[in-house]
Amino acid sequence: KGLVIAGLLAALMSSLSSVFNSCSTIFTLDIYKKIKPESTEKHLVLVGRIATVGLVFFGLLWVQFIDNISDQLFKYLQSVQAYISPPIAAVFLLGIFFKRLNSKGAMASMVTGFVLGIARLIGEVNKTDLQGAFFYFCDINFLHFAIFLFVICVAVLILVSLLTNSPDY
Repeated sequence: KGLVIAGLLAALMSSLSSVFNSCSTIFTLDIYKKIKPESTEKHLVLVGRIATVGLVFFGLLWVQFIDNISDQLFKYLQSVQAYISPPIAAVFLLGIFFKRLNSKGAMASMVTGFVLGIARLIGEVNKTDLQGAFFYFCDINFLHFAIFLFVICVAVLILVSLLTNSPDY
């Protein structure tokens, strides 16, 4: 039992380490360095460490909401992924097969998916206070929601791309 628990904890620590490293790198190099391009490497490392501490803090604050979404951790992880993945999948798949798409359509699709996914996540946390259409929006099975979100993102991607200029090849 101890060996299995040690293996699970090692896998968990590796996953968390990867997430924190990736998020702090994205924040430091893609956001902070563009705001302050004169920053030294030493300063950027410090900013990355502070960003990691901030991520850990926000992660600890979020733990209390997990129980509101699902009593099973695996189901929670899958539902959150169902709110994030459909816009990315729509842009990636259609970008391969439909050359008329452009960056404005991709951005509109990603923003639409993000807004709907976050609205669903926030609504799912506060499901007891919801009424009417927003309750049904948050009460539908997360897998069905992922399908609807994918279809909506595909529609937005195609519509915005067709209504704007074609990409310059």
